[in-house]
Amino acid sequence: MPDDGKVPDPEPVLKLRDDEDIRTRFERVRQELSHMPLPETQDLEMPPSGGSPELTKLDEELRILDQRAQAGKAIRDNQAKVKLKENLSDQSSARGLGLGLAMAYMIIGLPMAGVAIGWVIDNQLHTTIWKGILAVVGLAIGLAMTIQYQNRTNGKGE
Repeated sequence: MPDDGKVPDPEPVLKLRDDEDIRTRFERVRQELSHMPLPETQDLEMPPSGGSPELTKLDEELRILDQRAQAGKAIRDNQAKVKLKENLSDQSSARGLGLGLAMAYMIIGLPMAGVAIGWVIDNQLHTTIWKGILAVVGLAIGLAMTIQYQNRTNGKGE
């Protein structure tokens, strides 16, 4: 294989279910290699199916460690779900607050702008009617814009 600086892919790890599965695979490999010329080695024997006390102890420790890892994963997944739910709730609250403030500014701000423009016109013309007229016009425009904004945010309008 050319050395191009890449690390070769590791061989897939086989999952062994039990001692019988290990014995079956060991015998299959032994039969496949029996016709090949190999250096002299001792015959390897599989340990008895009961296993040694050290292996049994290690298996028990591995099982306990796996249970702890699964419990930790479950706790982490649950915490992630709770955090996601809180974030969605916070986003919804912030969006609602923004929409409410925008509509409030439309309802309050446009009539006030009408009064301010009417005040300037009244001062220039020495009248008193334009503040009231433009306040009503500003209120009508503010309400119309609020309704249009509400419909658009609810997906009912353009």
